[in-house]
Parts: sequence; C-alpha cells; structure tokens
Amino acid sequence: MGLGDEHLVDHESVSATLRCSICTEVLVDPVSFPAACQHVFCRLCIRQARHRRDDCPIYRHSLRGASEQANIIVQSCLDELQIRCGSGCGWTGRQDAKSAHSHSCPLKLLAEARHLLAVTRTERDDAIAQRDAMKAELDTHKAKLAATLQQAKINMRDALRDMGYHSQASRIT
Repeated sequence: MGLGDEHLVDHESVSATLRCSICTEVLVDPVSFPAACQHVFCRLCIRQARHRRDDCPIYRHSLRGASEQANIIVQSCLDELQIRCGSGCGWTGRQDAKSAHSHSCPLKLLAEARHLLAVTRTERDDAIAQRDAMKAELDTHKAKLAATLQQAKINMRDALRDMGYHSQASRIT
C-alpha cells in the first residue's frame, strides 16, 4: 500500500530504511510502535497485518495494547524524496510539494474539465430527451382533443338536424 517505484524519480537511490517491510514499497503515512518495537510500516499495511496477527511482522514481538504513532522523523525523510506527477505531465519535485502541484497540474485540470464537459453533455442530452418525450405526450393529447372536438361537432350537427334546425346544423364545420 506504499508508494510504487514508478512514482519515484530515482527509485534505486531510496534507502531500504524508507521502505515498508510488509509491502516493500516506499512508506506512506509511516507509523511505529515506540512501546513495543521501533520498526516502521505504512499505516494501512500494519493495520491489515494486525487483523491477521497482532505481532510485529519482523521480529514477531507482541503488539497487543501497543498503539501506533506517526513517525515524523521518517516522514520528514520521505518528504524530501523526488517524485513524478502521477498524471504524467512531466513534473518532478519533492514529495511534500505534490499536493500543491496536484492543484495546478495541467493534465489533471484538463481531465477534470473533460469530465465536467461530459457531465454537462449528458445533462443536456437528458434534458433534450425529456423535452422530446413531453412534446410527444403533448402532441398525443392535442390529437386526442382535436378528435374529441371534431366528434362533438358531428354530434351537435346531427342533433340539430334531428331537431329540425337544418340551417344551424349546416353552419357547424
């Protein structure tokens, strides 16, 4: 669950001390257990390992009751690592600068804009489909009303003729 070598500018120069002994990748959110052992692991890796067995994965010392603590010294070393942008824009820089870059990464911003455009298009297409369905329904009602009106005129004309009002009946069209 650590940081893969593909994200590092020079993965061969990374000390084994900065790698998690569980996932073997560069540590992410490093924690240790000062009261039990000094080994450092990715927070997610050690939590998953402790669900299986509550021992240190290296020396098998019991970690029962031991609480994990963020290892800020190791995190400081990790922050200095040179990494690449995961979006592939070509940016490289310190790991602690990644967050700032991710807010201005041109490829990430472009991907977000494309996503918004796709959502907008989908919403537009849905609105058009809904409008067309309503129009078809209204056209159906209009045709039914026209047919009903025409039948009412025919019935009225026939009724006027039956009552002897031929001249008035002839005016109904």
